[in-house]
Amino acid sequence: MDSSLPATPVEGFRSLIERSINAWSSNIYVGEGTGVNQNEAISKSASALRALTSMEALLESREFYFFQDRASFIKQNQFKKWSSDDLEGYILIPKTYGFLNNREFIYVSHYWRTKEQPDPEAIDFRKFRSDMRKISWSYAWMDWTCLPQAPRNEIEEKYFQKMLRNIPALIRDCGFQWRYPRFHPRAWVLYEIADFYYNHDHIAFNVTDDIVKIHSHIKEMLVIGVREVVNKYGYKCTVQSDLEILISWMKVMTILYKINPDVTRRQQVFESISRGRANIIVLPESDLKITIDKDKGIISHAGKRYNYTPLPPYHLV
Repeated sequence: MDSSLPATPVEGFRSLIERSINAWSSNIYVGEGTGVNQNEAISKSASALRALTSMEALLESREFYFFQDRASFIKQNQFKKWSSDDLEGYILIPKTYGFLNNREFIYVSHYWRTKEQPDPEAIDFRKFRSDMRKISWSYAWMDWTCLPQAPRNEIEEKYFQKMLRNIPALIRDCGFQWRYPRFHPRAWVLYEIADFYYNHDHIAFNVTDDIVKIHSHIKEMLVIGVREVVNKYGYKCTVQSDLEILISWMKVMTILYKINPDVTRRQQVFESISRGRANIIVLPESDLKITIDKDKGIISHAGKRYNYTPLPPYHLV
C-alpha cells in the first residue's frame, strides 16, 4: 500500500486504538491505591478498547476520553474542532481512575467568543499556546477539540452528554489552564474555576487578573449561596439544563468545603455523588461521618442536613 496516501477511516480508527494503548504504559499511573496495578488496568482497558470495531461503537461505550497530544496542539494555528474523520494527534484515555494525572494531562478552560466557534480568530489560542509551550505536559482536553460538536447524531449526543457529566473528574485529575477575555458571566467558566478552587490545594491556586471577579464570586457562594450568586451576577448557560446541573455541583462543593478541610476527602465524596451509582452513600470514617441521599439531595453530617438539587442518575445519562 502507498504510505503517502491518506489513511482510510478504518485504518485511522485502528491506528488510534493501538496508539492509545501503546501510550498508556509510558504514562504515570496513579491508581495503585484502588488495589489495581498499572499492568492489570492497562490489560483490562486494552481488551475493552480493542473489542470496539468502529467509531460508533467507541462513542456508544462512553468509556474513553479523547485527548489531543502536545505536538498536535503546538503546531496548529487555532483550536482544532473534533471530527471522527480526523483522528491524528489524539489518544484515548479510559475513564477508569488512575490513568489521568495532573503532570501529563491538562484541562483547558476557555470562553466561547461566538456560539458557533469558541475562538474564531485564534486570539485566545495564541495566548494558550504561548503559555503551554513553557510548561511540561503531554495531552490536553478541551470541549471544542475533544467532544463531538453540533450538529451531532444520536450516538454523538449521548457521548457528549455523558462526557459533560465527567468534567468534574477531568478537572480533579488533570492539570488546569485558563485564559479568559474581559469578564462575562459564563456559568461553565464559573463552575470550572470553582471546581479547581474547592477541590484542589489553595497553595497551587493563582488568582490571575482574568479571574479576580470570578474568584470573589466563588468565595461569596459560601456566604449567600450558589444560586444567589448565579442570579446576582447573571451567570448563564446556552443550554438551560446545564445551568441547573452546574448549580447543583457547586452547591455540593460548597457544602463539602464547609464540612471537611481535607481536599482529598472532598474529592472522594464529590466523586461518589457526581458519578457513583448508589443512591444512599454512607461514609463512616472518623474524620467525616456523613450520609448522602442522592435521590433527595441531602447531605447529613454532625446532626445537620444540607440540601442540594438532586442530579439525574449518572448511569442514565
